Amino acid sequence: MKNGFTLTTEFMASPAEIYDAWLSSAGHGAMTGSPAKIDPKVGGAFTAWDGYIVGETLELGPSLRIVQAWRTSEFPEKAPDSRLEILLEGKRELGRFAVPVEPPTPAKAAELKAPAPQKPLLSMEVRGIVSFPGGRLAIVNDQIVKVGDRVAGHRVEDITDNEVRLRQPDGKPRFVRPPNIAAVSPAEGERQRGGIR
Repeated sequence: MKNGFTLTTEFMASPAEIYDAWLSSAGHGAMTGSPAKIDPKVGGAFTAWDGYIVGETLELGPSLRIVQAWRTSEFPEKAPDSRLEILLEGKRELGRFAVPVEPPTPAKAAELKAPAPQKPLLSMEVRGIVSFPGGRLAIVNDQIVKVGDRVAGHRVEDITDNEVRLRQPDGKPRFVRPPNIAAVSPAEGERQRGGIR
């Protein structure tokens, strides 16, 4: 598996429990902390991280083996899918989770180096922010979120009384305000957040 890699970890759960959770929309969402939709059969499509990852299940082995093709929303359009193979083994109480990731073929690898076309920003709408003892919640694109959650591939980094700070899939910050709060300049926004006195 040239240029591939393998990740291995252990869980205090049986291999069968991990297998079932991986192939379940509710279970996968609970493991990752973000919405997932899984069609748990060979040829079935799936999405994870609220649509940031998409793919298809290629094989389901009788010995707790899952093979999937997957890609993120950051893959160039012509880039081939990554191949993910999940091998579950171990005792009933302790599951070992090995994930070999196979790289694209050399012919396809060159396509990955081409710069991806700039995509327009996804529409992000904050409908409200609620403060309570211990934190804040926001409604972003009709999803109730807290700091650390993901919405449309964006990570919620901070929620203030008047805006939500997101981290886009490309790593850049993005600030979104409810419609009843006027937009401010970046310097004024920084001052309001306490960066400038």
